[in-house]
Amino acid sequence: MKTTVAPAPMAPTGRTKSPSDSAKSFPAGTLVITSGGSKAIEDIEVGELVLTHRGRWREVLRTQTATGNTVRIVGYGHFGLVTTPAQTFYSKRITTRYPGKDRATGKRPGWKRELVENPYWPEAVHLEGKLWATPRRIDALPVPVDIGASVSDGLFYFIGRWLGDGTINKGDVEICTGIPDFPNLERILGREIPLLDSDGSPIPTRTRQLPTTLSLVWGCAPLARWLCRNFGSDTYSKQLPAWVYGLQMGWRSALLKGLMDSDGHFSGRRHELSSVSRALATDVKVLATTLGKSASLFWVKGRDGCIEGRSFSGADQYKVAWTQELKRTTSFSDSRHLFLPVRKVQPTGNIERVFNLQVRDDQSYVADGIVVRDVQEGASQ
Repeated sequence: MKTTVAPAPMAPTGRTKSPSDSAKSFPAGTLVITSGGSKAIEDIEVGELVLTHRGRWREVLRTQTATGNTVRIVGYGHFGLVTTPAQTFYSKRITTRYPGKDRATGKRPGWKRELVENPYWPEAVHLEGKLWATPRRIDALPVPVDIGASVSDGLFYFIGRWLGDGTINKGDVEICTGIPDFPNLERILGREIPLLDSDGSPIPTRTRQLPTTLSLVWGCAPLARWLCRNFGSDTYSKQLPAWVYGLQMGWRSALLKGLMDSDGHFSGRRHELSSVSRALATDVKVLATTLGKSASLFWVKGRDGCIEGRSFSGADQYKVAWTQELKRTTSFSDSRHLFLPVRKVQPTGNIERVFNLQVRDDQSYVADGIVVRDVQEGASQ
C-alpha cells in the first residue's frame, strides 16, 4: 500500500517535522552572504544582516528548519546547488524579438533582439531551462581601516596574492612562491607596488628560504591581525569579507588580479582559479560577477597521491572560471544581476534536514552565490 506523506510547514529551529515537498529551504553547509561574510545557513542567527535580491543588507527575523526531499540544480554558475523542490529562485524571462519581414525580399532586415522581462520566482522543480541570478551590484559596507597600511590598489593586489599563497607565521605576513617565480613577486610587491604603512612609508620586507620555495615576509603585526580577522587565518578558512563587494572597481579588480597571479591560470580565453576553501571560491565567483564576468563555480574531487615516497589524501578543490570572449550568448545582465541558464534539476533521493530564513523587507537572500526567496510568500520584485 502506497503511503502519502502530508506536507509539513516549516518548524522553528530545534523542532523537525515529517518530510515535506512543500518546505522551502537548503541543507546544512549552504553558504549565505551576510554582512560578516559567507556563513553556513544553519549557523545564521536572528538579527544578522544578509544580502538580498535588491543588493541591500537586511535583518534576519527568524531561522527555521524542517525535513524534506531534495533536488540538485546544475547550471551555468554552479556545479550543483542542493535544495528542496518548492524553493523559489529569482529569475527573469528572456524574449527574442525578430524584425518584421521586408515585403519585397521576404527577408528580415536588422538584428534580432533579446529582451529581459520582469522578474518572477519559479520553484526549483521547474527551474530547468530557466535562469537563475547572481548579484552584480551590492550596497557598500564600512571598510575597517585599522590595518597599519595605507588603502590603495597595491594593498588589494597584495591581499589577493596573500589569499592565494600567503600565511601568518609568528606574527609575520608571508607570501610564498616557487624559486623561479620569486624575482617576479619581489619585483611587483617590493618595488612596483610596495605595501605602505599608515604614514606612507614602505613596510620593510625580508626573504625566507625553504627547500623548494621562497617567501617574501612583512613584519607588521597589525597587518597580520587584520588579515586574519577579515580574510581568515589558514588555507581552509580563507574567504572574502562582505565589505569587499562594495569597494570601488579599481580595488576589486586589483584584488582579483592578485588572486589570479597566485592561484589562477589563463589559457588564452578562459580564466580559472582554484582553492580548497569553498567559501573563498564562492566569494570570488560573486566578486568576479560584480566586475562584469560570467563566472561559474565548479567542484573537483580530491585525489590521493605520493610525493617523495610519502602518501597523501588530496583535498577537494573548488574552481572559479570565466571565459574572456564567449562564442555564444549564455548570460544576460540587468543593473543588479547576472542571469545564467539552468541545465537540469535532478532528485537526490535523499531526505535531509533543511534550513531557511525569514528576512525583513526584501524577503530574499543569496545562497551559494544564487539569489533565492526566503520562507515568506509575496516577496517584493
